[in-house]
Amino acid sequence: MDILGTYHAKWRWEKIEKKLEERYPKGINSLVIEVPANLEENREYANEDSLFILLANKYQNLGGRVIYGDIPYDFAFSKKLKRIEKENARGLKRFFQELGVTMEYLLTTDITGFREGVLKKRERDEHFAEVIKRENPQVVIVGGAHAKYLSKVFPEANYKFL
Repeated sequence: MDILGTYHAKWRWEKIEKKLEERYPKGINSLVIEVPANLEENREYANEDSLFILLANKYQNLGGRVIYGDIPYDFAFSKKLKRIEKENARGLKRFFQELGVTMEYLLTTDITGFREGVLKKRERDEHFAEVIKRENPQVVIVGGAHAKYLSKVFPEANYKFL
């Protein structure tokens, strides 16, 4: 099993792709990824442009078994933000500009940034470990801090930070 840790940033895509193509030239059979377990029923509120969701979509389209390994996320904040944006886009945009934050930033920032402040990292780490033990994936792709924890739980795995 390979555990790949990375930053929550799309610019890491090429480095991850290169590593996976080198290690698995015939493709990946199974992948645990840092995506909330309840993504499918909340997809319209998720940031489809986040690194982990993009990777999950790619490997699902290639026929691999993709396991959403994170704990379920409460999409209430995302739902509220999208509703407010639709109802009052101009006023909200002006408000955030005064704060020095753009709507584009808020709507394209990976949702895990919001979760880190709400949920305990340790709870998420332990959940990832349980999913990995149950599913026995070929590859795990998560944020760097989670990957470091998992490398200690699974010392036999090949750990790499990209």
